[in-house]
Amino acid sequence: NCNFACTYCYEGSMKGKHAMTNKTADQLISYLKSRFTQDKKKLTLDFYGGEPLLYTKRIKYISRKLKPYVEEQGGTFRFSLVTNGSLLTLRVVDELLPLGLKGAKVTVDGPAAIHDRCRPFKSGSPSFATIMTNVRNCCDRVSIGLGGNFSAENHQDFPALLDTMEEYGL
Repeated sequence: NCNFACTYCYEGSMKGKHAMTNKTADQLISYLKSRFTQDKKKLTLDFYGGEPLLYTKRIKYISRKLKPYVEEQGGTFRFSLVTNGSLLTLRVVDELLPLGLKGAKVTVDGPAAIHDRCRPFKSGSPSFATIMTNVRNCCDRVSIGLGGNFSAENHQDFPALLDTMEEYGL
């Protein structure tokens, strides 16, 4: 599921309230535990697909089961997110850091006018300012990388995105 209505979304009609069930989460946890043998030193997960922060309870559930197990085996557990950034608030980051959050990749498609045209909220509202504010508020707590979807039509506006980020203090 996702809270955006990106113009180029490949999921189309597949979008919806499809989330990992408790049963599937438990199967994943069991599988990963069985594969984390003594020769392993770390377990890193990437949560992505739609907007993973719509499912922070699931991320916490999985992390709370895996982190202590991996650490008992002498290893390190961590995870990252690929997110649109709209829900990457300080509160969420502070809740996820002790569970192993090590980084987030946020997708921004250009300066506000371009980004908001391509990546609005489902309501049609612009998302750029929300994302930039969240990135600014959280970047001192967690490593944040930026990605984007750039094409022949918008790549020339990339320098303007960097200028805008500087205006946000980034």
